Amino acid sequence: MFLPNREGTDRIMDKIRRGVPCYFENPTAGIAIKYVPPDDLEFYAKPKVGKEYRINRRNKAVIAAYLEGHEITAEEYDNYNQSRPGI
Repeated sequence: MFLPNREGTDRIMDKIRRGVPCYFENPTAGIAIKYVPPDDLEFYAKPKVGKEYRINRRNKAVIAAYLEGHEITAEEYDNYNQSRPGI
């Protein structure tokens, strides 16, 4: 059963509202999400396998990551798909 991380969700939303860059992940979907203002209509996603791409903020994976509230650092985002064994 999925339980939202209220504290993490609130922290992420606060950063987005204030226009502060933030990074968070959806481990279930295997993607990290990046929000870097002023582009507040779309975020960026980086899968464990593949290249970074733009993703709409209303995408189910973004919403799930936001609700999970698992914030990561910019460095973790940058290295997200390099953490696989054999790379």
